[in-house]
Amino acid sequence: MRQAKVPSSSLPPPAASASRAGEQAGALHIQGVSKSYDLGGRVLPVLESIDLFIPAGQFISIVGQSGCGKSTLLRLLEGLDTGYVGRITLDGAPIVAPGLDRGIVFQDHRLLPWMTLEKNVELALRMRPLPAARKADLVEEYLALVGLQGFEHAYPHQLSGGMAQRAAIARALVNEPKVLLLDEPFGALDALTRIRLQQELQRIWMRSRSTMIMVTHDVAEAVFLSDLVVVMDGKPGRIGRQVRVPYPHSRERGSALLQEIEREILGLLLDQPATPDPSMPSLGAPSVTGGGRLAAVKA
Repeated sequence: MRQAKVPSSSLPPPAASASRAGEQAGALHIQGVSKSYDLGGRVLPVLESIDLFIPAGQFISIVGQSGCGKSTLLRLLEGLDTGYVGRITLDGAPIVAPGLDRGIVFQDHRLLPWMTLEKNVELALRMRPLPAARKADLVEEYLALVGLQGFEHAYPHQLSGGMAQRAAIARALVNEPKVLLLDEPFGALDALTRIRLQQELQRIWMRSRSTMIMVTHDVAEAVFLSDLVVVMDGKPGRIGRQVRVPYPHSRERGSALLQEIEREILGLLLDQPATPDPSMPSLGAPSVTGGGRLAAVKA
C-alpha cells in the first residue's frame, strides 16, 4: 500500500532537551519493512511494506486491532528483532540492536522487587561510563520529573500501580534517550490512574522532548497525547491511515476538536474486517461493520 507522507511542517516543531541543547535528535525512518514468522514450515506474514517517517521530538501513537503487528513493529524499533526485510534508521544510522539511544516501557513495570526505586532506576545506567555522583544526580532528576521524589528508598511492593509505572518511565528516560517506546504502558491500570498518567506523560514529553512512539488500544489516549496517530490495518499489518492531531500541547481533554478526531479514527477501526488468529480453528464467519480494508492513506 502506498503511503502518503505527513508534512512535518504541519506538526509542532521539535524542541531539543536540555541535555542535547541545539541538537535535533531522534528522527526515525522506516522504509519498506516487512516481517514474517516461520511456524513449523508455514510462513505467517506479520508486517507488510511499512513506510513511515517520524520527525525528531514528535509524539506518535499506533492503534489497530489486536494482532495487526503494532507491538512487533515496536520490537523492531527497539532492535530486539532484526529478522525483517527493509530498513529502519535513527538519525540516519541503521538500528541493528538495542541501544541506550532508545528506551522502552512495557504494560507491566518490570521493576526488580528486591531493589529500591532508586536502585531500579540506577540499574538502567550500568552501561554508561559516568561518575557515580553524576549517576546519582540523574536518578534524582528523573524520579523528580515523574513526581516520585521522597520515594527513592521504597520497594516496588510498597508502590501503587501508577507509581510503579511512573518509576518505569523514569528508568527508561534516565539514559536521556533520543526515542522512548511505550507498549500499552497504561493498559493494566484503572481508569482514573490511567487518565492521571496520560496527563503526566504529556507533561514529561513536553519537558524532555524525546521522540515518543506509543502502542495503544485507547483511541482517546492516542488523540490526547499525539501529534500523529498511525492506524494499522491487518493481517498482515500495514499502515492504513495517518491522522494528524494539529492542536498544540497542552490540550484540554474531551474538547470537541479532539472528539471529532477520535470519531474519525474509531470509524476507520470499525470499518476494518476482523483479523482472527490463523493458528486458531474457525468458529464461523464473524459479523463485521463495514466492508473492506482501509483504502487511501490520508494525505
